[in-house]
Amino acid sequence: MPLPLFDVLPVFKSATFGASVVNIRVEKLKNRVLPPGDYGDVIVENKASLVFQGGVYNIRSLRANNEASITFQGLTELRIQKDFKADNKVTVGPAQGVSLSASDIMFYVAGGQAQTHEDDVSVSIGEGSMVVGHFYAPYGAIRLKEKADFYGI
Repeated sequence: MPLPLFDVLPVFKSATFGASVVNIRVEKLKNRVLPPGDYGDVIVENKASLVFQGGVYNIRSLRANNEASITFQGLTELRIQKDFKADNKVTVGPAQGVSLSASDIMFYVAGGQAQTHEDDVSVSIGEGSMVVGHFYAPYGAIRLKEKADFYGI
């Protein structure tokens, strides 16, 4: 594969927040649909489900606990200020019956706020997780744990 892969990198889209930012917690075994907007820390607890309707989302951080599900109903840009962490056996991708490709689900993850190099992970995908999306994390690492499937095409 010849390098560089890109002559010019795409423009990074940073999260910009309005006056009102709300933290979101989807409790264990619950479901929640989220419209586009500005959000603080978004946490999807064990075996819970979060559905993004589609559009632009400005988020401080996004965390999906074990066996959580994050799905998308339309073209989506997630502009994440800090980091995206998916624990074990998390599913991320198009909602059932929705025809979206990985390039229709964009994750812009700024990260880069760690105190040490070892902690400088902007995106972490846990063991046994399956993720569909395009990730752009120019200021930190992307870590895939064992048996994680990551689709970006």
